[in-house]
Amino acid sequence: MSETSVARGRRQECAERMARERRGIALFRERGEEIGHVRGRLWAVPSCSGEGIYLVDLRAEICGCPDFENRRENCKHIYAAAIASAKSASCAGCGKKVRQRELYQAGPDNLTFFEGDELCPSCAVAPERGYPLFSLGRVVATPGALEVLEDTGTDALDLLRRHATGDWGEIPACDARENEKSVRNGWRVFSSYPVGEDREKVWVITEADRSSTCLLLPEEY
Repeated sequence: MSETSVARGRRQECAERMARERRGIALFRERGEEIGHVRGRLWAVPSCSGEGIYLVDLRAEICGCPDFENRRENCKHIYAAAIASAKSASCAGCGKKVRQRELYQAGPDNLTFFEGDELCPSCAVAPERGYPLFSLGRVVATPGALEVLEDTGTDALDLLRRHATGDWGEIPACDARENEKSVRNGWRVFSSYPVGEDREKVWVITEADRSSTCLLLPEEY
């Protein structure tokens, strides 16, 4: 084989590797929220062609997808899992891997954790009002809710603590009883809190599968 042929082969290998890297970046951008940490360096990455998942071992750089089985080289799932791992950190409370943007830092008045410890939403709400009744999952907020919280000087974490520990705010008694059933049975949980002098309502809703919790205004529902 000539030197030119060797160089051409290396360029082709490099181009293919870069193409897989780009596909991995695209996969993370499109479905990054579905990439989950299993344990250690093991991650679950969704398949682009169906509803299944592939297990990726980042320590061994192994994936269960057909592309890896055929090439034995890093595939897009490995690259996507590596990005998810780089953007995640361990909660100081439960040890669970969580996206860094979803972590809270423990404050100086926290009696359970050291100041600056990074905590997932569920562990962050635990010290002040007792242990949370359920997982909050990924915490998000609508633009309207963020504006009201900022204008009224309301701490979103305080609302999340109340919500997760069974203080539902101002809701009818029938809704409170429904929340109690929801906690036991894994259904959706709903709270409503008046904030500021005008007592504008901010709702907090945790989905039945505990994948996420949203702060929103009633008119944004």
